[in-house]
Amino acid sequence: MECIFCSIVKKQSFANIYKENDCCIAIVPKDIEIDGHLLIIPKQHYQSIIDIDNKILSETIIFTKNICIELKEKYLFQGFNMLNANGIAAQQSVSHFHIHILPRNKGDNINAWPKLHGGINIYKKIINNGD
Repeated sequence: MECIFCSIVKKQSFANIYKENDCCIAIVPKDIEIDGHLLIIPKQHYQSIIDIDNKILSETIIFTKNICIELKEKYLFQGFNMLNANGIAAQQSVSHFHIHILPRNKGDNINAWPKLHGGINIYKKIINNGD
C-alpha cells in the first residue's frame, strides 16, 4: 500500500492544501490539534530524518520557516512549536518524514512540553566521550 502522504502529493488522495512548492506541501492534518496546525511534507518519500537527503531537508526547513512567518503575519500567532517523530518508538504515525507546525499564543494553555521522566545514563556516556 502506498504512503498516504505520497498519495496526497500525487493528488490521488484528498487533503486541504495550505501551500506548496516544487519540494514541499503544507496541509491541514485530518486530526487538527490546535488552530493553525499544519503538516509540512517533502514531496519525495523519505521515511525519517535519518534517510532524508540533506538538500531536501534544508529546503523543507526553509519552507517550514516561511510558512511560520506567513502564519505569524497573517494570523498574528506569537510563536510556534515544531514537532517531528522518527520511528515507531518515537510515535511516528506515518512513515514519511514530516513536521507538525503548532502555532502558539501567550496564554493558550497548551502544554507542548510535557514533563518527561527519563534517565541520565546516556548523558554520562556523552560527557565521558562514549566511555
